[in-house]
Amino acid sequence: MKIVGFILATFVFLSSAATAQSWQDHYRAYDQALAGGDTQLAEAEARQAWLLSRGSVEDSETRALLAHNYAELAVASDPAEAEDVLLDAIALGERGYGNENLALPTLQFMLAETRSASRPSNRSLAKAAVEAARLLPLGQELLNPIITQRVRLALQLQKLDLFVLMGEVGGDLSDDLAGAEGAPPALALQAETLRAVAVLSTQPNATGFRQYNAAENLRRARYASYGDRLYRTKQRFTEIANSIGSQASIEDFDATFASAFLWSNLMSTFIYSYDAEKPKGYEDTYLVRAIQISPECSSKIDWIKQDFRYPRGAEGTNGAVLAGYNLSEDGLPTEIRVLGEIPDSRFGDATVSQLRSWKADLSKLGPSYCRQNRTMVFQFSNAAG
Repeated sequence: MKIVGFILATFVFLSSAATAQSWQDHYRAYDQALAGGDTQLAEAEARQAWLLSRGSVEDSETRALLAHNYAELAVASDPAEAEDVLLDAIALGERGYGNENLALPTLQFMLAETRSASRPSNRSLAKAAVEAARLLPLGQELLNPIITQRVRLALQLQKLDLFVLMGEVGGDLSDDLAGAEGAPPALALQAETLRAVAVLSTQPNATGFRQYNAAENLRRARYASYGDRLYRTKQRFTEIANSIGSQASIEDFDATFASAFLWSNLMSTFIYSYDAEKPKGYEDTYLVRAIQISPECSSKIDWIKQDFRYPRGAEGTNGAVLAGYNLSEDGLPTEIRVLGEIPDSRFGDATVSQLRSWKADLSKLGPSYCRQNRTMVFQFSNAAG
């Protein structure tokens, strides 16, 4: 499966009459604008081509493809405006036109999601969009406009506190991208982050967790499903980080790798906290190091440090920071920088301030070059345990 860009509808022009030529001119302008990367102009030209064709071209493949061209752009920029063209495209599709370009279930999802996006507080419309997403046909689930809509739907479900459905939409997208050829790591990370946020937003009640301590079998049954989800999202983040690979130095650090690396670590913390058993058939994948270090260098550093002070206003928040630094001859961290932070910038400044107050024991570190390009993960979680 490949990720597919906008489907450029090509067809034989039907007429050289003046009116028909007008939509043809707009179509050519749309095609040129899209090829040149000007999506705003392309959308305007596609809209004109579609509108003019409605009164001058009979129902046909051409009419359907002109509707598709405009719909693919409008769903992202103006969901409310996209409804009319999608209704037109669906009507044409029901008559058998355009189905090889955009199938009816694809158009129906596009319509359901745009209606939901236009009325963001309506939970029924959001759930209807999820139902439509389940019917997306194989081969069209990773079209660029569809990816955009699936991400937007997951984010809307988050705002509506529909976290189970959010996890389904984001997780399905992530799974589709995992099986796609050439999926950009940044896009894969965005999709899996949607699932991870949903998983962490549906943690089992900690009080209930403790109540099951006297009944081990019952406790494990209660948390087995949650553990499966933790393992699943940890594995996906690990795969994304590993696809990018360890970084050469803290000077030029890949932001996508840093985020995937941190998410994998954070999920491991929750797995440990909930004492989650591995799902049947699950095989651990080793997470690469943030930076590969020489075998002569110790990966473990003993620190003289102060207790970490939780940032004000961030109590109860899950997050992680990947800090990069060098060490002076005295063991003091220098050139400290935040290489990555999830889910936002809540903990970075506090982490840097904390690390500045620490001192490393260099006696077992190794040669002097081992003081360079060091990394450390700081985790903040409200997991049980």
